[in-house]
Amino acid sequence: PAHQVLNGLGPFAVSGGIGVLGDVDTFEFQADVGDQIDVNVKASVLTGDSHTEFDPIIGLFDPTGALVATNDDSGGGSIWAAEFSYTADADG
Repeated sequence: PAHQVLNGLGPFAVSGGIGVLGDVDTFEFQADVGDQIDVNVKASVLTGDSHTEFDPIIGLFDPTGALVATNDDSGGGSIWAAEFSYTADADG
């Protein structure tokens, strides 16, 4: 597992790797009320094999730790990609 703080103004582009099955990485950033947060996660190398393809599940948590957005398999670029858009309803 890895945790990274993203400082400054976005947009941010991050790259990572899967260490082990079930690996979880987290990214922390500041948002203001009304900011649109767009997240898209997909494999950089597509195998075309549903048994080995990277299959991310993504979630967005508010400053209190409550899950406010989540997605699995509706992103562009791969049948397994995940993405969502969310408008922040609180600063944090």
